[in-house]
Amino acid sequence: MFKAYALLFFVVSFQGTAYVPNTIIGTITNLPANTRPSSLTISPEGTTMYVPSYSNSTVGIVDMATNVVTGLVSNPNHAIQSPWFIAINPSGTTGYICNVGHNNIGIFDTATQATLGQIFHPALQNPWSMVITPNGQQALVTSQSFPYVTVINLQTNIVLTAIRLGGTGPFTIAMTADGTKAYVAHFADDSLSIIDVTSKTNTGTITGTFSGPIALAFTPQNTKAYVCNSDNNTVSIIDVRANKVIGLVNDPQATFSAPSSVAITPDGKTAYIVNNTGNSISIVEVATDTVTGTVTDTTPPTITRPRYIAITPNGELGYIMNGTNVISILFIAMSPAPINAQGVAAKNVFLTQTERFNRITWEAPPTSGTTQYKIYRNAQLTQLAATVSANRLQYIDHNRQPKTTYNYYIVAVDSVGNASLPAHVSVVSC
Repeated sequence: MFKAYALLFFVVSFQGTAYVPNTIIGTITNLPANTRPSSLTISPEGTTMYVPSYSNSTVGIVDMATNVVTGLVSNPNHAIQSPWFIAINPSGTTGYICNVGHNNIGIFDTATQATLGQIFHPALQNPWSMVITPNGQQALVTSQSFPYVTVINLQTNIVLTAIRLGGTGPFTIAMTADGTKAYVAHFADDSLSIIDVTSKTNTGTITGTFSGPIALAFTPQNTKAYVCNSDNNTVSIIDVRANKVIGLVNDPQATFSAPSSVAITPDGKTAYIVNNTGNSISIVEVATDTVTGTVTDTTPPTITRPRYIAITPNGELGYIMNGTNVISILFIAMSPAPINAQGVAAKNVFLTQTERFNRITWEAPPTSGTTQYKIYRNAQLTQLAATVSANRLQYIDHNRQPKTTYNYYIVAVDSVGNASLPAHVSVVSC
């Protein structure tokens, strides 16, 4: 017998509950009192979220399996001081904290959840935003009070250089997925600086439709960037190859309202724009650069003065930081699961022994892009049995015990690590 879970067109089943895409499905409310988080950062493996609080100099730890705050990053050496933003290295072992009020970068170990020390440099004046290169070797930091980007060697935690920017009032920095280019949004003079990451130089400035650019994000394909203009309720579109503004996101219902944050799904198909004064999230179809709808939550109104959004690495959920000490949980969508999964028990009878095995087969998900399949032995997807290539649509589990029930969970994974819902197969060995 077998049982498979798959994506429905409008409603998807996840952990036994039916959720409609682009709806709020829960909240995180057990943050410490008066936390007023400034941003949200999800670990690369998607298991832990860190919530820095500028107001009380803490970093909350959220277990994303339960969506509960489990504690605070331990701060034995006082390395957390008015934190504004956190970046985690690609291997997920170390976190870096922009201590905007104290002109340094705090460091913490994600295994022990304790601070290790700080990075000091004259260029780190009110550090506000940070990106880490895909190889984990370097970090680029913007400082609100200094028109430079500071480059840090993360192997030694020593500042390598400070890149002079083309504008004033640097705010947010974002980097392309390939780690070759970064943009810095200048809130003060309505421009973007272009950073060549390899040469560590400022190669130019982009101007155009900006008005109070406060946040930006690149598509995973490195072809477009979206810039939130908080002063005129628009979102600019940048052609990344040409380094120029090519227009504004079409917003036929005028949903943008002081846009303050943007996040793009790992497949590059959808962008979510946080509307700080509109109490909503605008949904942008990247292919057409058009707002196709909004996310609101009126019963109860958990989306209130939203300021920041982060999306899980598999693109399933979005977490919205509000101005009310509440984090709203947005269900986005699941990647399609493998289909027609089946399991057959069989055995090889030899002269001196019998070897029992289970043969698991399946078909590729309806959409293309799968590069490998992972087969797990438990529903929590923590016991990995095997990883097979995309062109091998079967797994043979050898040396099974007789008359025993075995469960398998088959997950499709694409080139950027997005995982599907599992297809479940149960087999009773012969």
